[in-house]
Amino acid sequence: EIRHGMLLRASVHPRSPFLLSDQDMHKCLFLVVSENVYGTVGVILNLPTTKTIELDIAKTNLFDNSEDDGPHRKSSSVPMLLRYGGNYVVFGEGERPLLWLHCNDALRRASVGIPLDEFNTGSVWECTPEDVASAIGKGMASPSDFMVVSGGYIWVKDNDGMTGGIRGEVWNGRFEIIPPHNIQHVWDALLSQQGMTRETFDENLVTSSMAWSVAGNIDIDD
Repeated sequence: EIRHGMLLRASVHPRSPFLLSDQDMHKCLFLVVSENVYGTVGVILNLPTTKTIELDIAKTNLFDNSEDDGPHRKSSSVPMLLRYGGNYVVFGEGERPLLWLHCNDALRRASVGIPLDEFNTGSVWECTPEDVASAIGKGMASPSDFMVVSGGYIWVKDNDGMTGGIRGEVWNGRFEIIPPHNIQHVWDALLSQQGMTRETFDENLVTSSMAWSVAGNIDIDD
């Protein structure tokens, strides 16, 4: 069964099915963000871009009450690395075409965002830019605790809703489901990726390959 919040990795076959088409899916790590009778929507997580977006935050200094008998707030902005999720813009409308994600225990306990998988609240959570700005401004998190993803992929199901979608890709051996207890290991590895430049290109590829390998290792110790 495919559910929201599941993480999948592309085929482990020696000859990748994505070498001649959909090459950005070669050894990709794919997060399911929507699954219903009509199809599957998801994003690639392991493809950082050259771009960042500026997120406005208000840092709170709890020790400075000099202005208004309350915490002093100072506005600033932080760059957030943008990741390529796929060819289609499928998230939000208008001013919110991006997907904001975290997989952090402290942020889960603080109820920052909502779990994508209601049956596995220890998995990836979706949040809003306001959630992210608030958590960073309060010192609860840093920008590197979050992923910001642009675009995604859509797999349409057949008319009866029983075949196709990403489930059909799994049945055909093009993807495999990552064990839930490996998701945190994969996420932590991907967070070390940097914005794509000539200097970081090789290191980012190595990190992506390592995360892909970690995803299928069912014997990883916590």
